[in-house]
Amino acid sequence: MTAPTPVICLAHGSRHPLADGVVGDIARGLTAAGGPPAAEAFLDFSPRTPLNAARMLAAAGHDRAVVVPLLFTSAFHMTEDVPAAVRDMVRGTGMDVRCAAGLGTGPDLARLLAGIARELAAGEPGAVVLYSVGSTRPGANAAVGRLARAVGAELGVAGSAVVATGAPAARLRGEVGPAALVDRVRRSAAPDRSAAPDRSAGPTVVLPLFVAPGTLWERAVEALDALPAAGVPVLTGAPLGTRVVPLVRERAAAALTGTAPTGSPGQRVAS
Repeated sequence: MTAPTPVICLAHGSRHPLADGVVGDIARGLTAAGGPPAAEAFLDFSPRTPLNAARMLAAAGHDRAVVVPLLFTSAFHMTEDVPAAVRDMVRGTGMDVRCAAGLGTGPDLARLLAGIARELAAGEPGAVVLYSVGSTRPGANAAVGRLARAVGAELGVAGSAVVATGAPAARLRGEVGPAALVDRVRRSAAPDRSAAPDRSAGPTVVLPLFVAPGTLWERAVEALDALPAAGVPVLTGAPLGTRVVPLVRERAAAALTGTAPTGSPGQRVAS
């Protein structure tokens, strides 16, 4: 019997003291219940680099692995840093390494986020807002906007997105960061004059498009905490954590069977 191919869960990395542990939990979640061996690795802020993770797997007798980036958009980290890391893994270990598609912004993630929003709002959210790291690449931010609208469509409410960081011009216009998020939630909570008179709008649900804890999300939560006292109903989610395990498992399987979407990283094998 062929041994299962190990999965490396590759995150960006963070200075937050809890972030690395959450990515480790995701790796352990993959291995649970007879899943493949799995390890965590980080592009930055950690000695557990992709190369070091590959070396550990090679020392354990593995000659191949699949990397699943815990990233949502095709911005710089996905298009530049991840391929470079995979090349380093191959050169440093001689392993056959396949890079899977990232978590992405597709329908399965939209369904996951919609389910979380329903849980938070007891099934009755008034609107949903996604808060993501953001990118200087407009296409990446646009993809998050489409995801937010898809989540809203799943729930039958308006969906929108705000980014924590972005291009300098966007920062000057006040379109990014906690202040922009608070403004978006205030506007989302404004009464809908076209709604039926007997329909009371539920709270706006703000969901972080983050896998693990980080200071960007914590600052956003601090800014949102003042809204309920001002009469603005809002509920905040938490970083996705082990909820992404089924998505990671699917991305790894698709890369190994060659069923990843055409043009995705899962179609490329580094050797």
